[in-house]
Amino acid sequence: MRHATAATFAATFAALSAGLWLAPATAAAGPLTAGVNLGLSQSELDGQAGMDPSRTIGLFGRLAFNNRLAGQLEVARLETQDDSTSIRTATASLVVDLGSKGRLVPTLIAGIGMDWEDSTYGSANEAHHIEGGLGLEYRAEGGLTLGIDVRLGGRTLHQQEDIAYPTDVRPGVAYIVPSQLQEGEYRTAQLKLGVRF
Repeated sequence: MRHATAATFAATFAALSAGLWLAPATAAAGPLTAGVNLGLSQSELDGQAGMDPSRTIGLFGRLAFNNRLAGQLEVARLETQDDSTSIRTATASLVVDLGSKGRLVPTLIAGIGMDWEDSTYGSANEAHHIEGGLGLEYRAEGGLTLGIDVRLGGRTLHQQEDIAYPTDVRPGVAYIVPSQLQEGEYRTAQLKLGVRF
């Protein structure tokens, strides 16, 4: 599974490099974009188990290096099965504009980042991820940006601890719940709303 993810990542970066040379110039845009995103995320293991995707909410900032290439930072929070657990992610990405006709701009995205899972009961898990995907953005003349993107990625856990609930939940019984931060492949889809400065 890790080899397949590495191959996907390598192919994404190869396409990213090709996009830099082949993509025509896009419509002029401000160098800085900031906004929010809402989406869904599902690990391969959760999908095989028939579980619904987790909802995500996040913030992003993007700095254009030229009229085709930009760097983007994203932070997001994933919905979990209970309020005692929190999953957060941070991703640094390269975004390539693949061309535009009018205000619609297709994009290619490749990124790497970190994941953190914290529990009110003291456990803390960490992972890193790599991901790549495609998007489509509408960039209005006034600076408003609306977009959607889909990505495939892979996550590797650095540290994993099962959550041990205290015995006072039910006297005499120890509860242990597996980590909700899943290792392996995952997929995401998200909607973006941003403003270009």
